[in-house]
Order: sequence, then C-alpha cells, then structure tokens
Amino acid sequence: MYPSEQPSVASIAWSGLVLERLSQIAAEHPDKAAVRFGEVSISYAELVARSDALAAHLAGIGVGVGDMVGIGMDRSLDMIITLFGVWKAGAAFVPLDPDYPELRLAQVLEDAAPCVLMTDRRNQERMRCHGVESLVFDNALIRDAAPHAIAPIAAGALAYVTFTSGSTGRPKGVQVSHGALANFLAGIQQSLQMQPSDTLAAITTLSFDISLLEIILPLMQGATVVVVDRHVSSDGKQLAAVLKAHECTFLQATPITWRLLLDAGWGGKDDLTVICGGESFPRPLAEALLQHSSRVFNAYGPTEATIWATIELVQSGEGPVPIGRPLPNYQTHLLDDGLNPVLAGDIGQLYLGGASLATGYLNRPEETTQRFITHPDAGRLYATGDLVRETPGGTLVFLGRADDQVKVRGFRVELGDIEKQLLELPGVKEALVVLREDTPGVKKLVAYLIPDGTVDLVARQQRNALKARLPNYMIPHHYVQLPEFPKTPNNKVDRKQLPAPEILSGLRAASSNDPLEAFLQSVWAEVLGVASIGASADFFELGGDSIQAARITNRIEEWLDELLWPVILFDAPTIAELADYLRRSYPRAVAAKTSITRQLPAGAVDRVIDGTLVATFKALIQPVAPFSAPASKNPPAVFLLSPPRSGSTLLRVMLAGHPRLFAPPEIELLTFNTMRERADVFSGRESYRLEGTTRAVMEIKHCDVDEARAILAGYEQSQTTISEFYGIMQAWLHGRLLVDKTPANTLDLQALRRIEDYFEEPKYIHLTRHPLGMIRSFVNARLSEVFFRRVSHRFSPHELAELLWLTCHRNTLTALAAVPAERQVTIAFETLTREPKATMQRLCDFLKLEFHTEMLEPWKNKEKKMTDGLHPESKMMGDPKFHQYNRIDPTVADRWLDEMRGVTLGAPTKALAREFRYADLDADRTVEEREEFIL
Repeated sequence: MYPSEQPSVASIAWSGLVLERLSQIAAEHPDKAAVRFGEVSISYAELVARSDALAAHLAGIGVGVGDMVGIGMDRSLDMIITLFGVWKAGAAFVPLDPDYPELRLAQVLEDAAPCVLMTDRRNQERMRCHGVESLVFDNALIRDAAPHAIAPIAAGALAYVTFTSGSTGRPKGVQVSHGALANFLAGIQQSLQMQPSDTLAAITTLSFDISLLEIILPLMQGATVVVVDRHVSSDGKQLAAVLKAHECTFLQATPITWRLLLDAGWGGKDDLTVICGGESFPRPLAEALLQHSSRVFNAYGPTEATIWATIELVQSGEGPVPIGRPLPNYQTHLLDDGLNPVLAGDIGQLYLGGASLATGYLNRPEETTQRFITHPDAGRLYATGDLVRETPGGTLVFLGRADDQVKVRGFRVELGDIEKQLLELPGVKEALVVLREDTPGVKKLVAYLIPDGTVDLVARQQRNALKARLPNYMIPHHYVQLPEFPKTPNNKVDRKQLPAPEILSGLRAASSNDPLEAFLQSVWAEVLGVASIGASADFFELGGDSIQAARITNRIEEWLDELLWPVILFDAPTIAELADYLRRSYPRAVAAKTSITRQLPAGAVDRVIDGTLVATFKALIQPVAPFSAPASKNPPAVFLLSPPRSGSTLLRVMLAGHPRLFAPPEIELLTFNTMRERADVFSGRESYRLEGTTRAVMEIKHCDVDEARAILAGYEQSQTTISEFYGIMQAWLHGRLLVDKTPANTLDLQALRRIEDYFEEPKYIHLTRHPLGMIRSFVNARLSEVFFRRVSHRFSPHELAELLWLTCHRNTLTALAAVPAERQVTIAFETLTREPKATMQRLCDFLKLEFHTEMLEPWKNKEKKMTDGLHPESKMMGDPKFHQYNRIDPTVADRWLDEMRGVTLGAPTKALAREFRYADLDADRTVEEREEFIL
C-alpha cells in the first residue's frame, strides 16, 4: 500500500531555519536560560553571542561553506555552542564520540576528512593523535574573534554527517542537509507541541542523531535544554534525580533507559512527555510509562530519513505498540520484493520518501544507489529493510528485519560488522553474532565462535580485544565456543538451535557440592533475586550494582567475621572466582566455616625495605598532570596530612564535632586538574573513591545520594577545575572551615605543593603514628585491596604499608619545609588517643577556635559527621569498622605490640621514625613497656 503521507508543513522557511529561528528567540527572550548543566546555565543571548564568536574564529582560519568540522567533545555547554558555531561558519559537523575506540575514530576521520577537529581539554590528547588539526574550545579561543557575517544557508547544504554501523566492518557516513533537518523539526513539533515553559533533559550522545531533537527542538521553541552527563544518564537513580531537580517536562530515551528509570524506583511525573524510540517498544513498558507520565509517544526512523520518520501517541491496550503514521512531508510505502505495493494488511518492506531523506552515504556512491532507489511512481525512496504491516486504522506496526541489522540501545548495528572484527582476532575460525532475548524484555548480543585450534578462546580476552575496535554498544555480552554451528537440512546455520549462553544455563545450575560455593550461591540468589546461580555466572552481567555488591560482601563479612571490600567483585566477578579468592586470602576463616581442611598456602617472606625498594615504589607513583596556578586563591582551608591507617578518620570525626569546621571523609580532589578528569579516572573498580565527595555534598546540600551525584555531574560536565570546585564547596559552607583529610594527597609532593597555590594561607595538621602500628592496621584492614591499585606492583601488603608510611611522611616534611611554622602543627596518634582533650585543645588554639566538648564525642551525631556510607548497606570511606566502636580507647595505638613482635623495619623507615621520636623500631619490647614508645 502506498503512499501514506501527512499534510505538508507550509510554514517551513527552508533558508537557515534553525539559525534564523534561534536568533529570533534570542531577540525575544535574551535573558532566558537556553541550556543548563547542573547549576550552570547560559542564556539565549549568550548562546548566540558565543556561537557567533566561534564562527568568526573558524572563518578566520579558513573554514567555510562545503567544509566539514569534527566535534569530539563531551556533552557540555561548549559542545552545543560549537555545533551552532560550525553551522554559522557555513560548515557541516561530524560527531565523534570521545569514548569510541581509537580504531573506530580513525576510520571515521579517514572517511570524513574534516578540515579541523573541535575538542575539549579532557579529550585534546586523544583527538590530537589522529592527524587532524584540532582546536580546544575555551573562552580564550573566542574572546578576540573578529566580527563574522553569517551567509544564508541553502536548504541543500550539508548540516551533518553521522556514521552508523556498516556491514563491511567499517562505519558509513549518512549525509543530512539543512532542509531535511528543518522539515523534521517543524514536523515533530506538530505532534509534540513543545512550549517555551518546557524543559527537556538531553541524555543522548551527539553521535546518535536523535540527540539533535533534544538539543535543537527546545531551542526552536524558546524552551530550556538540560544536558545530562553520560555517567548520570546511565544510572537510573541519578537520572531520576536530574528530572526532579530541573522539573523536566520532556525526556526522549530508548527502551533500555526507560527500564533503567523504572527499575530504579522512579515515581514518574504528571506533566512529563515521554518519547520512546530507537528499538521495539514492548507493550508492558509502554503500559508502565503511561502510568508515570502525561503522554507517551513511540517514534520510529532510520538515520537516512533524518532522526524520526513516524510517530504514535500511545494508548493503553494490547498487542504490539504501533510506530504510527508519517510525520509531515514524509512518505511511507509498503512494497514487496518487486517494489509493488502490498495488499492492505499484508507485510511489506518499509520504504520512506519525502523532504527529509538524507543526501546519501559519504563517498559511497554504489551503496547510496543500492539503498536510495528511484521508484517509477513514488520517486526517490530509502529502503529501510524493516518489515511492517498497516493496521485497519492506518497506523504502522513494526514486525522485524529483512536482513541481519538489529537495534541495540537505540543504535543501529550490522551484525556482520561485529563478526568481521571477531574474525580478525587470533584463534577465531568462524564467528556468528545474534541478538537474543532469553529473558523477556532484555535483549543481549551473543557471539558464537568456532576456534581454529591454535589458541584457547577466552571470553574476557575476546571482549577486551573488541573494546579496542568497536563502541561499547556493539560489544557482545556473552561468548559461546562451539565445535561447529548447527545446520538446517539446506546446510544453512540454524540460528534457532544455537545454545543459550553459559551464564544463562548457569542460572539454572544445581547447588554446588563445595560448601563455600554453595554459601555464595545462596547469598547471590537472595541479593540478586535469582532462583539459582551457577558458579560461572558473572555478577555484573547479572545486573549487579554497587548496592548489591555491598550487600553481598556484608553477608560474607558476617559469615567469615573478616573485613571484605566490595570492590573485590571487580577482580572476582563469578562465584567460582570469588570462592577461589576467599580460599587464598582468608584460608583459616574459610576452613573454620566449611569444615574442610586444606593445606594453607605458605606465606611470602616480607623484604626489608631499603633504598632500592623505595626507588622502585616511587617510580610507580603516577605524577599529577601539569597545571596552571589559578588567578585568584580560595579562602583558607585545613589539610590533614598522613599516610592511610594513621588514625586520620578518628581525628577528622573529632574535628567534625566543632560547629565551625566541616570535615568530610576522603574527598580525593587534590591530585586532579578538573572534576571531569577525576570522574574518568575513578570509574569502574575505582568508582568507590568518588563516595567521599558525594557524601560531603549530601551533607552540605541536605540532599540524597542521587541529587548529590547530579550536582557533581554538572561540575564534571562543565570541566570545572579542582581549584574552582574547592571554592564552590567553601562558598556552600558559609564561613565554616573546610578540612581535607585525604591520605592520597601525600603520595605526590607536587600535589601537596598545589595547596599553597589554591588557598590563602592554608593550615596543615601533620598526623604521625608508629610505623609498626600503621603497618599492622593497614594489613589487618586489607587496605592493599583498595589503596595504590591504579598501578601493577608486586609488593606484599606489609611492604606496601611501610613504603606508604615512609613516602607519605617524606613528602609531607618536604612540603611543610616551605610553610611558615605558625601554619603547621604535628600531632601523634598515640597522644591523641591517650590525651584527647589536651590534643583537641591544642588544635583549637592552632586554628584560633574555641574548644567544643563534642569534639571528644566522635560517635555523637554520627550522621552529621558523615561516619555512614551513601546508603544503608555501605560503609564510610576511611575506616569501615569505625561504627563498631563507641569510645576513644587509650590502648588502641599500642595494639600492634604482640602481633608485630620480631618484625624488622628498613633502615630508611627507622631513621625517619626516630625523627618523630618513636622508639622500639624492631618491636622487641613487651606491652608493659608501651609508655616508652614516644620518647
């Protein structure tokens, strides 16, 4: 049946619609917020002015009509300014996702050949290595730009080139004109009816063309865009917090993101318009969203037809959710293999026509001719490859694909693209990739591999190898090794007979005969809500998150009566691997609980620390990146300097008892240049190190964890410098003095020296502890599992602890040598625990504060002092056992005596310890002689 077409949009002004409309809105509402990041925003007037300045700069270096400019930037205000600046210069833009692997970026840049590449500071090195001239967007770039006259843009001029997955193993660029984009925007507005009072949360990467609806459509209506960082948009709770904080009334997302929100407990919003697209819209999800919003739209369309081509206002009901009717000036045609219209109600391949068809594929004339056909009656059409049927009511229903193309997280994926990359890996003879839905509503890519017999195929190795070649959304979740593929009688691969991935089979596995694995299976099943879990099931592939990791490790801690850090699940993500780790690391506790006697592994002999080991350790410390001192300094702050496990948690909680002091857990700021750099480093296994700052923001702002993360994400997105963020926190404190007790600060001398550049006359508390006491505490707390993990090393826990004690104190003494004596004080942990009142009185005098008795009650008002975690299942950063105590114990500093008897410290450690007036450096005295430990 053809054609199906909505009435045309007569009001479209083809010449420069987007830019002219933006100028019109800016003239009418110059001071209105156009774009926001967290607490940062720019007005319409600022957006126009800054994009004009960038256009002038680009024109000044020769960028003009017919050129292409790459945009390889994080989602930010600057990215949106850059997009409009490129258009105003007359050029088209090519989106480059900074998170794509090097190979993928190189392929796009080779095909697009942009004349210049716009990037930001976080990504400048990554983008610079591709051989294209790059410009870093900042205020200096546009400050002195000369005026630039913006030439009218023709409807046929190229607006952008978006690269999608290609069946040849190489992405292909779809060319879209300004006229096609203008037609789409005018048409979609007729359905959505967005108003100037609306706010849309933009969560999509620029390399996915639906992001242009999020960025541009609100600005064409005088509404506001809230740009959401990728870290936040992938976390349901954080995204829900953003929607609430900014009172968003529009959100466009793929089904997986809508499920993410609902699974996170999102309560919905009465005035929210939901736009769902990118892949099939399951009916149960649609029904749920209808209960959580005011309107729900299902949108459909390939990149070749400019974002969306059809739309449906979803109604409650049964059966498939229709993809709707064509947008204005779009045409839909259902044709058979001979390009003839199918009969009413029959299935046909969907062909699209109309004003918004793409120009074609960049530098691929043959492929353009194959997919963009000329129909004798309907004219130029695009063959979508989608099988569709029209209902009696005139709406279209998507039924599947006529080829191997699939949609994953809204992105179009050619399975052959992934298969080609797999075949290039060592040991892979044949490869087949399918999209499975073994769990209703959950679609996952599965790779089936036949080895060539030269190497043993390991799933993790295949996954890691593909990460260097393909975007994350194209990486298969599971890898199944087979001797051969099942075949049909016609000798074709029988996809229906391909086995489920091992992990899914593992969910139905019987309980293990090993008592340790059986215990872990029961814990995982309870926490993850799965009836039965096999030993090879991966925690993260089962959907495990940080809260569930904390619950699992808490249960294991209780069972073993030993401390266990949740991050160990990154190292041992399966039950079998976790059981093996526990046997090796907790042999006696496991043996006692399982009644299975195994020969305990022989312990390694700790080396005596000498100059060679010290030099080896120092060479492993990653230096902080170079930085420029800020033009102005922040108000005074206090820095508590010590190695880990020196008693800094106790001291900072005691300080937090003073109403004039704000002493949060480790905020982990000083060793980075920007908040974005910090967020990128503290990802995956290291993400727990973000918790101290998150907890601090929760306390200052009186908000929950999701709101705090959303606030921090705004500063990460806007590339806020560390110095600026310190100043922001201090402004929030309204005169209270910030205390930073992060032990990692002392690992790098250059980081310590930044303090003087960042703050006006900062003060320093140097906390010491007997090296053997610190070493015992470090080893018993198993801190080697989490501290100094960003580099590979072979130091034993004892060796690492001693090297940390020595290096951190040496750096501290060197940095303080340049600080006036009146701005520094040294406190011994031993004195703090024996004479807490005198010690805190001394610190109050040093800080010029009145003494407060609550400083001697660290377990009073614990929540205010941030001795809890981000959620009930988690523990405080610093000392995970702090909640077990209820008083300041005068004997705690000497508990190492009997346990450490006979331990020999290295000569460098002894020498420095004597400078701190510590004796008994070979631990050869008795508990009764402990009063002599401080000379």
